[in-house]
Amino acid sequence: MKPSRHLKRLLKNESAQALVETVIVLPVVIFFILGTIQLTLMHQARLMLEYAAFNAARTGSVWNADPVKMHRAALISLIPSQPTWPVIGGIGSIQDTGELMAKAAVLVVADDILDGLFPIVSVDTLSPTQ
Repeated sequence: MKPSRHLKRLLKNESAQALVETVIVLPVVIFFILGTIQLTLMHQARLMLEYAAFNAARTGSVWNADPVKMHRAALISLIPSQPTWPVIGGIGSIQDTGELMAKAAVLVVADDILDGLFPIVSVDTLSPTQ
């Protein structure tokens, strides 16, 4: 059985070469892009943790190792890591973290809201000198 003229032309055509190369290379490129994004998110989380620990330690040194104020300082430091926040005394959310930081600076943010959003933050003081 002889192949038809149309089939011979398709076999000699190299236009599918780019498709095959794309199918081979695309998963590798996507893997590297997603890996880079994941590493960036991990680095950002580590920096936020270090910043919260720094602010808690600084607050402890200024306020004589008061654990409540240290906990609050650590929570306020983590505010920018949250995408949206509930509005205090209203319905809706605050999209602008700058607005929330301004409210936190004058201590308008309620402790129960902060504790509810960050239940995993704990402050432990080791051998504080009063």
